[in-house]
Amino acid sequence: MHDLISANTTLASLYPDWIEYKALHVEYPTINRVKKDWKRYYEGAPIVNKPINKITKLDLDEWIHKMIKKYDMDYHQYGNFSLIIRQELEYAVDRGIIDSNPFLSVKIDKKRVLRAEHKKPDETQVFTLEELEFTYECAEKDFLEDRRPKHKLVPLAVQFLFQTGLRLGEVAALRYEDIDGDEIIIRRMVRYPGGEIIDSTKGTFGERRVPLTPKAIKLINTARRKQEDGGQNDMAYIFVMTSDPIHVYTAIQKAFAKYCKQLDILQRGAHKARKTYISELIDHGININTVRAVAGHKDEHTTFKNYCYDLKSSSERHAQVIAAIQ
Repeated sequence: MHDLISANTTLASLYPDWIEYKALHVEYPTINRVKKDWKRYYEGAPIVNKPINKITKLDLDEWIHKMIKKYDMDYHQYGNFSLIIRQELEYAVDRGIIDSNPFLSVKIDKKRVLRAEHKKPDETQVFTLEELEFTYECAEKDFLEDRRPKHKLVPLAVQFLFQTGLRLGEVAALRYEDIDGDEIIIRRMVRYPGGEIIDSTKGTFGERRVPLTPKAIKLINTARRKQEDGGQNDMAYIFVMTSDPIHVYTAIQKAFAKYCKQLDILQRGAHKARKTYISELIDHGININTVRAVAGHKDEHTTFKNYCYDLKSSSERHAQVIAAIQ
């Protein structure tokens, strides 16, 4: 930490110390999001350049309500926005700059001033069953054409995501040693941006086991044969043709964009394939605790709220509702 604390310390001058401190307690994706939020909401704002010990409850109340209105914030957006000023002022208390956190006295009538959150439409969050099938076929054709000297196995990785629901960083870091019979153990991931491989997964869930479908096993075996055909018999990572799995991360996303464009469908990436997989499990009546565990979520609320969507087309959903009432 830096020794720049004085009576004139501002939120802007304290920010580098605070973000460094916060990075000790949370994972990189959170820090990356916080930095983006600081740049969007705080950088250059008059309140962050005012001495912290001069900031009043009224200053905060007025500025926060103006920001809510300016950005038409919903509950989630406000939570991310307010985290910075709330926690930085708390940090200022811990550093002895102020005696108490004035943010804690600010009252926000969230039901009245925040925009109501609405769940995003199904068709923007998952692949319909028909789109899933066509995307799978595009990847199969791409693999057989073998036009990717460095990323020959990327089409297999795309198909594998639909079969396992892994996070993009997890599939990029898969090793053959992670296979245990008809399961694969998820224990590491590629962190992006940055590119390093870390021996942990997102959040605090820890390693988990994901069942391998017959199709998933076939994809792994096909990847192994392709590596051997290329003279690479000792590859540790599954879906790479070199010893470096980092670049597979972006190559997979580009493949999803390519296939969606070929099919002339709404562009969706690897995370939407994950949502598709989880929604399929729910549709098939699998116990939500099992779905939660396979997905690597800490609680089923996350699974239901953010990963439960209808994979049928709008016309199919319409017909299903009519048939149910007749």
